Amino acid sequence: MKSGVQLIAAERKRQVDVEGWNNLHDDDHDTMQLSGAAGCYIANAINKAYAGEPHTKKKRARFQYNYDPELDFLVNDGGRGDRQLSKGGWQDGWPWGKEWDKREKHDQMRSLVIAGALIAAEIDRIQNS
Repeated sequence: MKSGVQLIAAERKRQVDVEGWNNLHDDDHDTMQLSGAAGCYIANAINKAYAGEPHTKKKRARFQYNYDPELDFLVNDGGRGDRQLSKGGWQDGWPWGKEWDKREKHDQMRSLVIAGALIAAEIDRIQNS
């Protein structure tokens, strides 16, 4: 059985090798979008862990990223339902368009692994900037 660190490293390698999300790509996400997406995956893992519990029927974990309350702009709108950055952060926390949101298809463990890989990517991006 692989450790958490090994699973995260393997996912990060997959993101680079299969998806092409390398350091050059990640440099374009310089307003902490990678961390925002990781937070969304963590919230997804929490929701998956407690799915069906009576106390979670009306409450769900949610991540909202607050980077600068004065900023207000659209990210890659293009009419595809991409998320609006609004005063106080992303709605729902998800920083990219709906076509990139695959949280619901992942279970608790996979969501945590993806979150860890996104955090690793964010750390690399910061160190390389």
